[in-house]
Amino acid sequence: MTLIEVLVAMGIFGVLGSLLLSFGIETSHITDETSNSVDLNEEARVAFERLARDLRDADHVTQVLPDSSGSCGADEFAGVSFTEGTTEAADVPHAVSYKWDTVNKRLILSEAIPDPEQQPILAAKVSRLCIQLWSSRWSPIPVQPDKGTSWAELNPPSPPNLTDWWCTAQLADVDRVSLSMTAEMHGHARTYTTDVFLRNARIGEEAADGSYCP
Repeated sequence: MTLIEVLVAMGIFGVLGSLLLSFGIETSHITDETSNSVDLNEEARVAFERLARDLRDADHVTQVLPDSSGSCGADEFAGVSFTEGTTEAADVPHAVSYKWDTVNKRLILSEAIPDPEQQPILAAKVSRLCIQLWSSRWSPIPVQPDKGTSWAELNPPSPPNLTDWWCTAQLADVDRVSLSMTAEMHGHARTYTTDVFLRNARIGEEAADGSYCP
């Protein structure tokens, strides 16, 4: 073999090696991206399904937290508190609360709002959590009859400030909740949406304290 042939062969092998190396790096990058996307989906799905399951077992919504970040619509909320029966004693309700921490971008589960012991239930950042309330009782002619009457159609009186809760008597009529959550992790973002019927809701009953909205 001549020197020229050796140099040509080295050049060809160098090009092929670069192509193979690029292919390997790209494959590794795709694998990492896919793994990160799967991790986000699995973790967010478990947390979102837990929220939906707890709502599905709820007796009634007791409190809602208005969205102070401006990420949700005028008739949507960033937190919800409700009571549900336990499997050990179905006639003894207990309080469950979920809220979106807009500052730290966390989904918080607690037994009260506020709660000094509250902890995030999702490692991924939550960039958006919007909760919309519906009732089959509020209006005989709702805009979306398949869902019932929305909170916007009811047009309840606004609270004095964002730290106050909405009217207990009207919240007791909620029997359907729409959820939308956007989770982010490792540069990936995914939005989850669902509609949940409160199968244990007993709408039309007077609030526990006998109160009604002014």
